[in-house]
Amino acid sequence: MEILIDFTDMTLLKTEGIYEKVVENMKGDVTDKWCLVTKAIITSPVSVSVMNLDFYYDGKVVITEYNPSNKDVFYNVDIEALNFWMGQAGWKTPSIVTDALARENFKFWQHFKNIGFVQSHILEKESGNRDYT
Repeated sequence: MEILIDFTDMTLLKTEGIYEKVVENMKGDVTDKWCLVTKAIITSPVSVSVMNLDFYYDGKVVITEYNPSNKDVFYNVDIEALNFWMGQAGWKTPSIVTDALARENFKFWQHFKNIGFVQSHILEKESGNRDYT
């Protein structure tokens, strides 16, 4: 199944989101510590979803807003596709950091944390720690 991920940020579009290319492109900016804020549009033959993401200079990615295309974890391809793409592009496992996002659809996020597709300090407090190093 083909899944497409597009971004609204021009730097991510221009570099195809490849971490090393983004870092190279960002050299010479005002600061070495940057954050690209974007919407990711994830399109598959069965769904379309949009999530807000923050991409950081150190490879960290934070999911700041997301409405699942499908709330059934066994049929939702969004998080799995994003996680796979991030691994291929050189970014770290995405994390969710806001209480509101973690507590909304708690079991949904807990499932993806348990299989290593997202990390979250909030979920770790609720369901136990997992080492992501």
